[in-house]
Amino acid sequence: MIGGGLLTILIIIVVLWLIIQLRWINHKFAFTLVITAFLFYLSFFLTLKGKDIDYTSFSGILYAGKIYFAWMNTVLDNLKSITAYVIKLNWKV
Repeated sequence: MIGGGLLTILIIIVVLWLIIQLRWINHKFAFTLVITAFLFYLSFFLTLKGKDIDYTSFSGILYAGKIYFAWMNTVLDNLKSITAYVIKLNWKV
């Protein structure tokens, strides 16, 4: 499954390279898009590593999506808590 994901990332990179060559978007946006796609790919498969998920069935894909988005929800909740804590700190020297 990871090989198929790498193929997807490679296709995205090639399409973005072609778009850059046509001057539709600038280089910074394309670079950001490629890095974001790679990070989503990496976080998805690292989150589901070690789980016995059948990626060939629709129910398996739904199960993988539920696990991944539950993990993302936890990450965003933790970021919210950290941000709230940092805002409440006394920043006066």
